Amino acid sequence: MSSTPTYDQVPYDEFCYTEPRRNQSGGYNCYINVNKNEKKSAVFQLPKCKAKFGVNDKHQESDNKRNIELSVAEEKCQTWFGGLDVQNNHLASQKSKLFFKQELSEEILSMTKQRKSLKYDDERKYDPLLRLKCITAGKGKTEVYIVSKDADGKEVCDEGTLDDITPWSDVVPIVSLGGLWANPQMYGMTIIAKALMVWPAEKKETISFTGLGVTKRQKTSTGVSEPTPAAEQPKQVSPFDEEIM
Repeated sequence: MSSTPTYDQVPYDEFCYTEPRRNQSGGYNCYINVNKNEKKSAVFQLPKCKAKFGVNDKHQESDNKRNIELSVAEEKCQTWFGGLDVQNNHLASQKSKLFFKQELSEEILSMTKQRKSLKYDDERKYDPLLRLKCITAGKGKTEVYIVSKDADGKEVCDEGTLDDITPWSDVVPIVSLGGLWANPQMYGMTIIAKALMVWPAEKKETISFTGLGVTKRQKTSTGVSEPTPAAEQPKQVSPFDEEIM
């Protein structure tokens, strides 16, 4: 069995984009093949990332997809995706009359309509987030492997589920490019998680008092809120969770 190439072993300048096709939402999809001779999606491994928010919940119960936002620290990987976005933007400009009913330059598209692969915060204080689509059931279901240590201290892995990916876990993803999508408001590229190797975040040990029915208040920016049981704490989600993709 051949090993999966890493992202930097994949020459995106050889990618071949198919002609756009209408989708059920009224927009367009454009598949990305590895090159002009191979009609298949690029599959490659990314460096270790941080799943700060775990895996997002389904937006609808019927969905068989969930998103995971991974914090990408490696600058070389950030540059690679930036270059691919520039290439995608060149194609989108060529097809802008079809996608957006008007001819738009690459500069305008980059500023107004492109959902870039890596999402930075406004001040660029933190590592950018990469959104992956996780398939929850059926063909192409995302494989999840949870790493632990055996009795000898050697790392081993077991099959897991998306719900095993707790916030702040380390993740090494193997991904495939699902292609470009476009609607009148914006366009972007779908990146699918084929497999995730996960090092769960270590649970913090807390000191608990015996026989005292005292609950801890939750601090807020304006003061102190009412006590909230730990089981009811709201799940932390990505600030970009509600964005279209």
